[in-house]
Amino acid sequence: MLFWTQVSAIGQAVGALATAAAVIVALWIALSERRPNIKLRAGLRLIIPGDGSPATDVVAFEIENRGMRTVRISGIGWQTGWTRRGPDWLRQQLALQNPNSYSPSLPFDLAPGQRLTVYVEPSSLGKTNIEFFTRKLPFQTMRKPANVRAVAHLVACKSVIVKVEKPLSEFLATGKIERGAARFNKRAAAA
Repeated sequence: MLFWTQVSAIGQAVGALATAAAVIVALWIALSERRPNIKLRAGLRLIIPGDGSPATDVVAFEIENRGMRTVRISGIGWQTGWTRRGPDWLRQQLALQNPNSYSPSLPFDLAPGQRLTVYVEPSSLGKTNIEFFTRKLPFQTMRKPANVRAVAHLVACKSVIVKVEKPLSEFLATGKIERGAARFNKRAAAA
């Protein structure tokens, strides 16, 4: 009789643990579906019109909604620096970016599974903004590239911040595009 009482008690404990695990998994699924899941990429892209006109360089913010609900993108921009507090050469700076006329106007909604690209003219980021994208470190005479990140601002949610691609980071620090439309157009003309 004592043996079967112990088996019954163990069975009840296992059943209670299984029920608790099922409730935790159900809550996790319900909460994860409501949370926005945005993927952001920022880099240099080449636009080739295909009508014989020359190719052009653009800075592209590619935003994809991987979540289960529609999200509203209220703005895009930049974050440079490393820390929120401290000396000027370490401190973070934020800036909003205006997109091109052929990009979707902000704010815009992204449905689940939808992807949009916002384009920015490289000339609007050129040499005039080098001080924003670089820092003069102590005991150094030359400016060094800052920690550059792309930012997508979401309505009623935390902003998405990602590191930019290396060619874009180099362009923002120097104002020069190494392998871009000029090189492509030169090769196309030679062919």
